Amino acid sequence: MAVCHVLIAVQDWFADYNFIRYIQTAEMLKPSLSASNTVNTSQESSEYNSSVESHPHLLLLHNRCQLEDYTPEAVYTMQDLYRNAFQKSNLQLNSGMYMYSDTNKNGLNIDNVCKGYNVDACGSPINLFLLPEIYSDFDNRDIYRGHPQFEQLAKRLRWMVLGVNRHQITTVPNLSEKGWFQFCSKAWETIRKCPFFIEYERFLP
Repeated sequence: MAVCHVLIAVQDWFADYNFIRYIQTAEMLKPSLSASNTVNTSQESSEYNSSVESHPHLLLLHNRCQLEDYTPEAVYTMQDLYRNAFQKSNLQLNSGMYMYSDTNKNGLNIDNVCKGYNVDACGSPINLFLLPEIYSDFDNRDIYRGHPQFEQLAKRLRWMVLGVNRHQITTVPNLSEKGWFQFCSKAWETIRKCPFFIEYERFLP
């Protein structure tokens, strides 16, 4: 979580409470890199002595969804549960990766995944997206699916993830891939050597 812009949490059903708790625990244990962190980029001679405390965007992705999962009532239930589960979290759940427009807050003008989706029926949107299960007859357009085609939804998902705002992970301008890898190594070393993480691991089942 300390080295990414978007955290995509994928589930095959609603809702796995152990998975939600796992995300909450991972956020609690997220390493805070020391201010003495040094990252070398293409400017090998430059030294940067401060890191930025950042919190990634959290996208809750439901895979293999059925027809009933796409009803406004089901979407409302899902969003309400996640909103309550992460109400004290610093993970960003309102980043615009929505299935319908949130005109009450930020005026996002995006097409709704389904016509029945709106703030009144589904509540204020969060970063929740549903992908349907693919059947052998998925290309048969005569069968009512209750949602757009998988390819259309996948394209929309890709567009949203790539278009989300990127927060600053470090104070290094134009962080290169090499610099990012060194930053990841620093985060992993912090986790591996921290006695708190070792002690916590002992209590895991």
